[in-house]
Amino acid sequence: MTKRAPSPMFSVSSLGLHRRLARLFDEKSGNAVVIAMDHGIFSGPVEGIVSLERAARACAEAGVDALQVGPGGARAIAPVLLDHPDVSLVLRLDTTSAYRLPKRSRTCSGELATLEDAVSAAADAVVINYLDLPDDPEEERDNLVRISQSLAASRRVAMPMFVEPLVLSGVGESDSAPDAVVRVARMAEELGADLLKVDYPQSDDGIRRLLDCTTVPVLLRGGPKTDDNKSLLASIERAIQLGVRGVVIGRNAWQVPDVAATVKDIVRVVHGK
Repeated sequence: MTKRAPSPMFSVSSLGLHRRLARLFDEKSGNAVVIAMDHGIFSGPVEGIVSLERAARACAEAGVDALQVGPGGARAIAPVLLDHPDVSLVLRLDTTSAYRLPKRSRTCSGELATLEDAVSAAADAVVINYLDLPDDPEEERDNLVRISQSLAASRRVAMPMFVEPLVLSGVGESDSAPDAVVRVARMAEELGADLLKVDYPQSDDGIRRLLDCTTVPVLLRGGPKTDDNKSLLASIERAIQLGVRGVVIGRNAWQVPDVAATVKDIVRVVHGK
């Protein structure tokens, strides 16, 4: 008689973590398309998401796996989420002035929402920044404290946490050089991230290095706005082929002439449909 391997033993909390992760990723491809729509927290009414509900509905109807917003944004898109229960919510927990201030300015960051807020909103994941700030060590220290406290709280409520590690290099800019991306990605995983949302590290070799030094799912940020949609899709497709688990994309999804068509193209590439 052939012995069967024992079924994995889950605690109640780890079961909750696995079920939320399963809802976030597509069942067939194992990947995820997350549309980031939390830019208003940092920059006010950004073109393309002036009406969050309208933009969110277009993305949901195009087949995305999740929408990323802040607490006020979650309230604004609630009708969309209720109409599309298959679309997950990723709730942003923090904000920062780093996207608005010149380099070497003192950064101000803080908490927007708690893990209890995320549970109440039926989120399937949360996201928090890890800001590499060589010119502002006090703020970087405070940022690390927020991350450690949030990660500890996330374990208590079985909530998967994206950490978004950024090496800031100017107003609204981050350093996407492979050395920088790989370094902060590994640091974020060591802090306890369940998922990583990182810059595209410029090349196939950069992606390989990134995936070699991390063990949790890696999703690529959409990055600066580009008008070259063909090249964007080709870079996403190549990243997926190398083992990246999806994208968290914003302006390149909804700051375009045809949101539905663009998002459908992204979904097709990420899920191989």
